[in-house]
Amino acid sequence: MRALWWTGAVVGAVEMGGGWSRLLLLSVLSGCATLPSTQTEKVDNRRVEYALIRHQQPVVVFENGLGATMGKSWLQVFSEIGKDTTVFAYNRPGYGESSPVSTPRDAAHIVEELRALLRIEGLQPPYVLVGHSVGGLYMQLFARHHPDEILGLVLVDSTHPTQFEGAGSLEQQPLWIRSLFAVAITGMAKEEFSALEQTGQQILQAPTVTGKPVIVLSAADKSDSKTAQFANAKRADLARLYPGCRQTWVDSGHFIQIEKPEVVIEAIREVVTASAGSGAASRRSVARSAAVSDWLGEAQLVAVGVDDMEVALAPGRVPRCALWRESLGEGLPVERVDVVHVEDDPAPP
Repeated sequence: MRALWWTGAVVGAVEMGGGWSRLLLLSVLSGCATLPSTQTEKVDNRRVEYALIRHQQPVVVFENGLGATMGKSWLQVFSEIGKDTTVFAYNRPGYGESSPVSTPRDAAHIVEELRALLRIEGLQPPYVLVGHSVGGLYMQLFARHHPDEILGLVLVDSTHPTQFEGAGSLEQQPLWIRSLFAVAITGMAKEEFSALEQTGQQILQAPTVTGKPVIVLSAADKSDSKTAQFANAKRADLARLYPGCRQTWVDSGHFIQIEKPEVVIEAIREVVTASAGSGAASRRSVARSAAVSDWLGEAQLVAVGVDDMEVALAPGRVPRCALWRESLGEGLPVERVDVVHVEDDPAPP
C-alpha cells in the first residue's frame, strides 16, 4: 500500500510537468529490471555493476538519469542496439549493485570515472554517447571535454545545464514537492543533485560539440501549467546549445526510451550510420593515441590529431619506442614531448 501511495504521489507530480516531476519519477522507477549480459566486477576495490555486449566498433555508451538504474532505463533500447553494435551500460556508484564512493559527484568526476571504466573493460573510443535526464548532462560534458573520443551524441529528454536554477530551483517549488523530494532522493543521488549547479557550469564553460551528429529528443509536454512552460523552454534552449543539432519533439513522457523506444533506437542508429564514414579518421587517431598512452604507462594524452599527437608526460618519464623519430635518450628529464609520427598499427617495443 505504501509503494502504491508513493507511486500515485509521484505520478501526480509528473502530471504537473517540470524538471522536479522528472526527478521524482526517476526515484520511483529505479527498480531491479536486469539488462542482458549484466555482471558485477571489482574495480579499484569497489563493486561496479554493468552490462556489456561486444561487437565491432563503435561503442554505444548509455548513462542513466538521477536515481535511475540501467535495467529500468534502457532494457528495450539496449537489447535492440546490442544485436549488431557494441553496447555498454552501467550503474553509477551507489546505484544497483555498484558500491558508493567518497569522491565528488559533479560531472567532471563522473565522466572521468566512466572513461576509466571503459578503458578497464577494453572498450576503446570512438563512442556514441546516449544520456537520459541528468545522465544527459554527464554525456554533454563527456562530449565537450573529449570530442576526439566520440562519434556523436544522443540526448534523451536531457536535463538543461541550468534546469534547477532561478525559477527551477528547489526553493521555488511548493512545500509538498520539497517534502517529497527530501524523502525520495537520498544517498548518492542526493549528492549528485547537490552538485548539479557545478555540473551545469562545467558544461557551459566548455566548448560546444561541433562537427559531430547531435540528436536532441525532447518530451512534448502539452500542459499549460507554468512548470510545464518552464520545462519546455529549457528543452528548446538545450538545442540552442548545440548548433546544427536535430531536435525531435516526441509525444511521450520523460522516459522516452520506455514509452517510445523505437524513437531512441532510430536516433542511435542514425548517429552510428552517419558516423560510419566520417569516423574512420577519428578511429585511426584514437587507436594511435591509445597505443602511445599504453606504451608510456603514466603518460596522459592531452591532444590528438590524425597524423600528429601531443603527449604530456609525468615528470621523469622517458618514452622508449623505436617509432619516435628522435631518440630522447635514457634518463633525460623530459616532461613534454611531441610525437612526430606514429604508424597506423604500431606494435609495442
